[in-house]
Amino acid sequence: MLKQLVNRVLGAAGYGIVRVRDPYLEMARSLGADSVHHVVDGGAYRGKTVLRFREVFPGAVIHAFEPQQESFDFLRERVGALDRVHLHRTALSDGSGERTFFVNEAAYTSSLLPARTPAMREVGQRVVETRTLDAVMSAAGSPLVDAIKLDLQGHELAALRGAERTLQHCRALLVEVNFRHRYEGACSFEEIAGFLGQHGFCLFRLYEIAAAADTGWAHADALFLKQDALA
Repeated sequence: MLKQLVNRVLGAAGYGIVRVRDPYLEMARSLGADSVHHVVDGGAYRGKTVLRFREVFPGAVIHAFEPQQESFDFLRERVGALDRVHLHRTALSDGSGERTFFVNEAAYTSSLLPARTPAMREVGQRVVETRTLDAVMSAAGSPLVDAIKLDLQGHELAALRGAERTLQHCRALLVEVNFRHRYEGACSFEEIAGFLGQHGFCLFRLYEIAAAADTGWAHADALFLKQDALA
């Protein structure tokens, strides 16, 4: 009764209560923590999600990817000595080689794509190595990857196209999706959802939805699960 009363009062004032959900815990509940043996963290930055994956999947081997030298150095210092953690100073993409990396003032917004908004002020450019996830996993002995997280600032679809073999076994994907084109050539939510739908994934839930002023949603984290994990 109290909950219904609070919801009615807040609703009349134009507000509502939303339960804060943790995508990593929901991934663990859907897959079963003990059944996850290999995880990929694409765009590991400074290691926060590596540590989160170790919490929810304590027995998993984690492959973490970060192309920025300064961020990679911090990542290596923070998690490089941990067992079952493998670090790769490379950017995930749809091909192997070298590409220009656009470095922004806020390092976590840096990308293989140039920013479209002045708020992400570019402060330099570098050349970084790119590899496909399929190639990296093949070189690692072709482990069966159970879960993937991609936060690549608009380059997620290219990385997924370079991971089609890996996706055959993967059961969960946590992907940053864009509802507005914040980067030149960035993939859209619709493109990612369509691509993953062709590979047997369904959208489970959105998290950390960020709103753009006067234009609705800007970006969010989206958890996609294989259809058998939704059963």
